[in-house]
Amino acid sequence: MPIFHLKFPHMKHEENSIRGAVYADEHGFTKIDLDLQMTKDRVIVVTHWRRPMRRDGFASIGRRLDPDTPIGQLTWAQVQMLRTHDGYRIRRVEKMLKVCARRGLIALLEPKTKRFAADWVWEHITSVAEDVGAHIEARALRSHGGEETMDAARRHNVKATVMNG
Repeated sequence: MPIFHLKFPHMKHEENSIRGAVYADEHGFTKIDLDLQMTKDRVIVVTHWRRPMRRDGFASIGRRLDPDTPIGQLTWAQVQMLRTHDGYRIRRVEKMLKVCARRGLIALLEPKTKRFAADWVWEHITSVAEDVGAHIEARALRSHGGEETMDAARRHNVKATVMNG
């Protein structure tokens, strides 16, 4: 069965969501693509775009945030204020790994920045995965620092692939 990672028109935000994991499980997928970004205060979150307010239709509830602000310049508290019109929220990697474990899905982690080349990141991710019983793999585009980030993942016994792009 293919990896659940396509954004179908009727499921715009499902790719990196709890709803997406439920859908993937209920439709026979064995892996789900989880795109990783990191906040200013080093919280690992699951969302595709570096600028989710610009690219995925997020808006800030409460305090107004500049829509061009990248995730890496927002704190976790600020990211928690982001919502889409249908209530979709950006989740921490810990939450998504728990969901994947419960659903029996392999989490295919795709870091989107070179910040994921740090060993502490993969120590944290593998520790969480072990604690919740999640199976993880990783892949990264060469253009997003894939060589370095996947080397760090491999040092922590994660099956890791570098893709061209």
